[in-house]
Amino acid sequence: METLYGLYHRIPKKWRKPIFGWVLPFLFGLIITLIWDVGTLLVILFLLFAISFLVYELGLKGARVIGVWSITQYFKRIRGMLLFALLPTLWELIKKPSLESIIGICFLIIIAFSIWDKFDEIMGDFTRKTFGTRRRRR
Repeated sequence: METLYGLYHRIPKKWRKPIFGWVLPFLFGLIITLIWDVGTLLVILFLLFAISFLVYELGLKGARVIGVWSITQYFKRIRGMLLFALLPTLWELIKKPSLESIIGICFLIIIAFSIWDKFDEIMGDFTRKTFGTRRRRR
């Protein structure tokens, strides 16, 4: 643990959030999907959430961080799959430019933004309902 703590403090403060917010989850997902597949990654993330929720309910409040991280990663990957599924339709509309395809592209953009916003709401509501709000002392 001492070496992990030392490695953490060697990272400049401005780089910590991007590394722990983007790089590590990406590497985690990439390694699991290269070894197994996307379904296994989703199952692992959901199991991490379930185990951390049980540990949180038993009294270890530090498990909340792992649970929130795993369930938000789960929802982010589902959101990414849904948005990625819109790409073939977008490509077909771009290949044949016309007024109808421009209207279709506009509708796809509206759908993508609504998926993005709705999943942000779902992630916030789900973690708030499962783990409650964080109580900070001042």
